[in-house]
Amino acid sequence: MKMKNMRRIACTLLVLVIVCFTGAEAGVRSGGRELIPLGKTVGVEINAGGLLITALTTVESKEGTLCPARKAGLASGDLIVAINGIATPDIRSFAEILSAEGEKSAKLSVIRSGIAFETDVLPVCDLEGDIHIGIMVKDTVEGIGTMTYYDPQEQIFAALGHGINDSGILMPLWHGRITRASVTAAVKGERGAPGHLEGDFDLSSNLGEIRSNTECGIFGGPLNEDLFKGSGPVPVASISQVECGAAVIYANVYGEEVREYGVEIVKINGDAKDSYKDLLIRVTDPELLEMTGGIVQGMSGSPIIQNGMIIGAVTHVLVDDPTRGYAISIEKMLEAGGSALENAA
Repeated sequence: MKMKNMRRIACTLLVLVIVCFTGAEAGVRSGGRELIPLGKTVGVEINAGGLLITALTTVESKEGTLCPARKAGLASGDLIVAINGIATPDIRSFAEILSAEGEKSAKLSVIRSGIAFETDVLPVCDLEGDIHIGIMVKDTVEGIGTMTYYDPQEQIFAALGHGINDSGILMPLWHGRITRASVTAAVKGERGAPGHLEGDFDLSSNLGEIRSNTECGIFGGPLNEDLFKGSGPVPVASISQVECGAAVIYANVYGEEVREYGVEIVKINGDAKDSYKDLLIRVTDPELLEMTGGIVQGMSGSPIIQNGMIIGAVTHVLVDDPTRGYAISIEKMLEAGGSALENAA
């Protein structure tokens, strides 16, 4: 399918590996709070507002093998926001300034763990005549992921169930958005080789603003009503209300249709140190197993429903057994989302 401003991409956004219809009514409520479970696949785009250093590299030059960035005190996870006082929101602008200055010392404005500082770096010319300082960087991440829920009262959405990372580093968020997407294919997972969803997403659309990227998911709002129109809210379950046994997930593994698939809650880790390991789940639905082999990259964020309540979201697949994976509890997502959006306000 070819469309203007559409991009096809295999879903690598979910580094760990990354629907809309009526939810169950009534059931036991957790503090009276209710959420609309989603499960819709969307395009996700976040911009760091600078250059995130994902790795330091060496430069082969006439003077030998050098790494100017390391000598300047830079490290993976640093965010470069300016060079010689000029803002560098993207890789191209940074490279153009660096190239124009040649091997002259450059002053970099950097943010590390929320603290701003400046450092001087001396670029070097490699054996092919190009200017480098010895860094690998990212300015933007794009891909497809799954929406978890929408809180119609607070007008807040959540997705993914884990953060957007690059090379193990949580991507800083300057601005971000979710866009329309359609799943075009599912590459089936096998033991030792997790599968993934492939899809088209429309970069010209904007269904909601991402306001926070956390280890427990991405959060933002408000949300375009097309993603939840006609859908009803369900009660929120506490981790103590979750039971081992049958449950369902809402997932969008082809086209734009969200469907309900059977899973089993195998284990409950109420005191899990890792946020994404609150629940161990196993896919039992024959149709989903036939289509995807179980959990695949792109399904992270799919909401889990049990006894008419939303209990959590899919986060990871087990590499040695794609029928199984981990999930984060809905309690933990709500707590992380509330704290993150308070800090972002």
